[in-house]
Amino acid sequence: MTITLPQKQYMELTIDQKLLDSLPTLRLSEMEWLQGKLKELLPNERQKLKESLEKRGFKVPFFIWQDGQYNWIVDGHQRHLLLSEEGFAETAFPVVFVQAATLKEAKELVLLISSRYGTESKDGFAEFMAGLDAEFIKLATTFDGLLDLDIPDDLDIIEEDPKETKELDDDIETKHRCPECGYEW
Repeated sequence: MTITLPQKQYMELTIDQKLLDSLPTLRLSEMEWLQGKLKELLPNERQKLKESLEKRGFKVPFFIWQDGQYNWIVDGHQRHLLLSEEGFAETAFPVVFVQAATLKEAKELVLLISSRYGTESKDGFAEFMAGLDAEFIKLATTFDGLLDLDIPDDLDIIEEDPKETKELDDDIETKHRCPECGYEW
């Protein structure tokens, strides 16, 4: 079961009831920004985030650190910004409380969450998106340089069975031969 929030907001947003029932909640107005101006939400990214939230709903809770006085956002700053601008400041959202001993440690968590520890490749991205809805990929993805794969609207990627083995013709000419075992390549 999902709930649809009242129409006084500028955008429509659905929050999964199971998420609301299973986690504590805070209103956006009760949350404080920890990252400051570390990241900027550009207009095209804002639009993608808005469309993604409208289409898929609010699915991932905010990560919050409490210092005894404030509820500091560790993860979810861009969603907080967008949802606040869209009229949801007094709406309660699911949160997960994270542990940090000090403000310094909480800021370090922000950096850890915001950092990229890997680089997407076009081959890896194409393989990962197999079976996903092309519309959603175009909507939700902000990976620079990966969306120029010319994703068709009627995405029909054939997933190969990794257990399948392809037989090679025995009469392929080879240029190399191992003197030890006779293996040719």
